[in-house]
Amino acid sequence: MRGFLFWMGSLLLAATALASCDDEEKGGVASCKAGVASDKSRMCIDYDASENLDQWRMACRTVMRGKWSQSPCDTKETLGGCKVKTSTIWLYPSTKHETVEDAKESCTKGTFLPPPAADPQEP
Repeated sequence: MRGFLFWMGSLLLAATALASCDDEEKGGVASCKAGVASDKSRMCIDYDASENLDQWRMACRTVMRGKWSQSPCDTKETLGGCKVKTSTIWLYPSTKHETVEDAKESCTKGTFLPPPAADPQEP
């Protein structure tokens, strides 16, 4: 748990630092789907602004060993998200985060976003 919180704190600090370069949202959306194998966590990070996307793509592939996408994260099964400036870290069920409360407790440097409501028209 301690390792995950340190990693999550470092990630949030980096997100805050990069996002503070330009607080104005530019409308671009991309994401990084990553997992921390040692903590058995599953997450996906939405980047809401087009600023710094090249840096985020490199960090996704090298630091987080994640999969970069030009689309937003799939939030159907998420436990909730942590909004930090222009990024949102979505947490999914795992051995590390089993409940919405677990996800909420991990959001120490941002604003917790509850899981999106399911679309009643989906089967």
